[in-house]
Amino acid sequence: MPGQLTIIKTTCRFVLGVATLVFVTGYVFSELYRWYSTGELLGLFGARGSPKYWRIITYESDPLNFVLIFALDLVCAAVGVALCFGIFVMIRQWWNHKRTIE
Repeated sequence: MPGQLTIIKTTCRFVLGVATLVFVTGYVFSELYRWYSTGELLGLFGARGSPKYWRIITYESDPLNFVLIFALDLVCAAVGVALCFGIFVMIRQWWNHKRTIE
């Protein structure tokens, strides 16, 4: 029984991690599509101790924050795609190894 619980925990962690990765990567790509189609990005603003608020920004309205958020979106998209590709390769290797054993 303890062996089965370990397998279930490992499988749940993997599935939850992949789902989170796909969700975050999808969100980042939707933000990049918003930038591509309208030239705007969504930013979270507010100083320490004050309430935070979301605001649509453009390069003309807030150039420094726009560039920083855009760079962060690009990095997150690149890391997300690389991790998704790595997971795909791991699953494919596991599948091919499983087929050769049978």
